[in-house]
Amino acid sequence: MALALAACADPDSARDTLAPGGQDSPPVTDDTPPATPDPTGPVFVDETQLLVAESFPMQLFLIVVGNLPTPCHEAQWEVVETSLGVFEVTLTSRTTAEACDQALSPVELRLPLGTSEGGPIEVLLNGDVVQMTDLGGLDPIPPKGGGEVGPVFVDETELIVAESFPMQLFLVVRGNLPTPCHEAQWSVGETSEGVFEVTLESLSSGEDCIQVLEPVEVNIPLGTSEGGAIEVLVNGELVQTADL
Repeated sequence: MALALAACADPDSARDTLAPGGQDSPPVTDDTPPATPDPTGPVFVDETQLLVAESFPMQLFLIVVGNLPTPCHEAQWEVVETSLGVFEVTLTSRTTAEACDQALSPVELRLPLGTSEGGPIEVLLNGDVVQMTDLGGLDPIPPKGGGEVGPVFVDETELIVAESFPMQLFLVVRGNLPTPCHEAQWSVGETSEGVFEVTLESLSSGEDCIQVLEPVEVNIPLGTSEGGAIEVLVNGELVQTADL
């Protein structure tokens, strides 16, 4: 003997819901906008390196090599010198698009930390110590009143654009100092949007020194740009142009 089971609908459940006055109720709509995905993300760091530029005070840069979460992410950072010689870097990434290939994107960043006149240096990246050194051994030569101002003989320049937003700009200058007792020094001014004027010279220690040229490479942080035409002048001469 077979049993057949059938489900019977409740007659009341089949009735239309009527609003007061016998009119159909309007459909219920949800005007809440969809949640926006968090645009921030990490930077996956593989290695770091501390660069010290030959200048006084010494210019410090942190080189970070790693990967961004996707090709649509850009690195962003903040640097704070929390105490003398201790630099804390907060490094994150931010996406520029909602839809993107889910693949890591290699990145190399040059982060300007600040300056140092010597002594212990400690660099923290997102709370972890990544670089420690003592610049006291470099014996930096501070400018003295009796020092002699001289030129920097420039052989070549290179414009470096860091992958960040806004983009960080650096001018690499290679050439020679008048003697091994000279130190490079510079100042940078953005005279108009996208136009950076660099004054580059050298200053001797005021001591007797062998008269022979000294090779030098300096990394000069220019500033930032959100895009557009870039011009860089060194001592009044145009050395680099670019359109970002």
